[in-house]
Amino acid sequence: GPNRAVSWLAIMASIWAIAAAALLARLALGLWRVAGVVRRAQSVNESDWQRQLELARTLVGFRRPVRLLASDEVEVPATVGLFRPTIVLPRVGQSWVWDRRRAVLLHELVHIDRFDWPVRIAARVARAIYWFNPLVWWAVRRLDLEQELASDEEVLALGTRASSYACHLLGVARHALTCP
Repeated sequence: GPNRAVSWLAIMASIWAIAAAALLARLALGLWRVAGVVRRAQSVNESDWQRQLELARTLVGFRRPVRLLASDEVEVPATVGLFRPTIVLPRVGQSWVWDRRRAVLLHELVHIDRFDWPVRIAARVARAIYWFNPLVWWAVRRLDLEQELASDEEVLALGTRASSYACHLLGVARHALTCP
């Protein structure tokens, strides 16, 4: 009867709520960890890096200030933050050649300029709410890939040679693969 339908609805709603809460908790934990990495990271104040950051900001057309940090806790460069955009470099980045530094800074600044990080967070919130739909999971993975490809295309459009850029990507990835 009607009670059986209500109880099934309550069970389904409970399952949805538990799964959504678990995914949102996982997202919150990830954001908390990222905040800790940013807090523990050290500012990159080396004049060469700062000069290259300013040149990259000019090329991208990004006017807001950007923090540049280095951390032992990241293996690949990452961009975080909406109101205080931050690029976190792996500590090994200090030894990169000028051309690799430029390519990395351009790539990360394009992510910042396109608001990729907040969009990525919003997509993960949507995935937590619509966790039961496999198309949402696919769309989030596809968004991540498309953001990376769009950033890569913009770096190439800003004058980076494709062969050099490919070498830089491989160099950064090669180091990341050797890290635990």
